[in-house]
Amino acid sequence: MQRSISLVLFAVVGFALPMAGQPSLTRGDVVVSAYEDDSVALRSNLRVYGRDGVYKRELVANDGRFFGEPLVRDGIVSFGSRPPDAIGRVAADGTPLAPFTTDVVDVNYLSPGPAGGLLAVNNSGEIYYFDAGGALVRFRDFTEELPAFGGIDLARDGCTVFYGLAGALVRWNVCTDPEAVVLSSSLGGASYGLRILPDGTFLAVVLTDIGSVFHLSREGAVIREYPIPSPHAIALDIDGTSFWTNAGNLLLRVDIATGAVLSETLTPFQIYGISVAGEPRAALAATESIPALSHLGLAALALATAIAAAITLRTS
Repeated sequence: MQRSISLVLFAVVGFALPMAGQPSLTRGDVVVSAYEDDSVALRSNLRVYGRDGVYKRELVANDGRFFGEPLVRDGIVSFGSRPPDAIGRVAADGTPLAPFTTDVVDVNYLSPGPAGGLLAVNNSGEIYYFDAGGALVRFRDFTEELPAFGGIDLARDGCTVFYGLAGALVRWNVCTDPEAVVLSSSLGGASYGLRILPDGTFLAVVLTDIGSVFHLSREGAVIREYPIPSPHAIALDIDGTSFWTNAGNLLLRVDIATGAVLSETLTPFQIYGISVAGEPRAALAATESIPALSHLGLAALALATAIAAAITLRTS
């Protein structure tokens, strides 16, 4: 009997230890795409930071590609990359995965799409809508009125898309494809990152004279301006009351209500895009699945199962 118990424990611990050693994304982790240009080549990377702003590890090392805004979903990080043009993917432990699609050009921003799909915006003001399998469902080219030159996000209804254009906020229904509608007048510069807050208001990055992040109402009116120099990226923290942005190569977490900087991390590279594991984006919240256990959680569960089995064997 003792030998049977030992064999059970040995087998399960042997299974659990490799899983425990594999890095994963913890809820609240911040995934940052960044780049450096040394006049010889443009190189990008993807790095992971904790909610405290402390650097954890690199997902994709510096190389000759340019990476756009990342999107963390179901433990996988997707990101526009070029050259060659693709929406690339990488697992939470840094393992390269097959591209989501190569049927794109110069993608900069990503958003969850309808029914588990993906939305992408490129340098030319075009919008791609792919289904969950990577098939192109709709393409809105640059000749259509109100092109998309900025961040993009999908509302909770799964069809209404908001995107940035020259400092203005634009609404468009990706399911029925009517004419796009401008919600707000220009805020005085180019549009960059965009997020819909849980209450239906917006956070928008607009390159003004000093650079700013704006909190906008549901109708696009300015609620508050956060005078952050040289911002480009925006993402929502899991607490729902703060957001992540950048000031050049500084990674910042900012309180929405007060504008107070809650953390500040100096990074080695110019930040382009930010995404958060478990980020409360409207489209993700509407289709949120039961979260999977981390590798460490699975290891703990396996060990607990082994102990229970051992106790059962000993008492039987």
